[in-house]
Amino acid sequence: FVVGGGMLRGVLGIEWSTDGVRTLVADAGVWAPITFVSLLVFRILLVIPSAILLPAGGLFFGVVEGSIYGMIGLTLSGLLNYGLVKWAGPQAFQARISRRFQGILEIARSKAGAGAIAVISAYPFGPITLAHLGAAIAGMVFVTYLVAVAAGSLSRSATFPFLAASRARSDLLLF
Repeated sequence: FVVGGGMLRGVLGIEWSTDGVRTLVADAGVWAPITFVSLLVFRILLVIPSAILLPAGGLFFGVVEGSIYGMIGLTLSGLLNYGLVKWAGPQAFQARISRRFQGILEIARSKAGAGAIAVISAYPFGPITLAHLGAAIAGMVFVTYLVAVAAGSLSRSATFPFLAASRARSDLLLF
């Protein structure tokens, strides 16, 4: 994969430097942020960790735009998870949860649950998707869920682009 990518880069004349990558992204126009946000939304299906995509946002767009596009993608991903559970019917999931864990569903519906969703969404690694699905299964109110996910996503999406943009100040993209 890496060798093939290197060969393709050579054939297409893509320079592997910060300026080369940013030129490629700028040439893509509006499709660059649309593609980036779409990759974040569907990253679970594509098996691409956000820890890889979010730094790429900092490299591609810079810290501010990379953070904004990252927050939009992470929030839309969380909303997709929420919507899928609501569409499938949270009762079907609740019926399969052991009585031992019913208390967790009660907590998830509370303000503490919203705080937990915000913190889990902000933390760079962990069971983010499971927490989002759990909030929907528990019946967290949509607006509460949206605010919690967006707040956490902003924090998380700002961290990785900042680190990547800082690293990109070097001439070559070698990690």
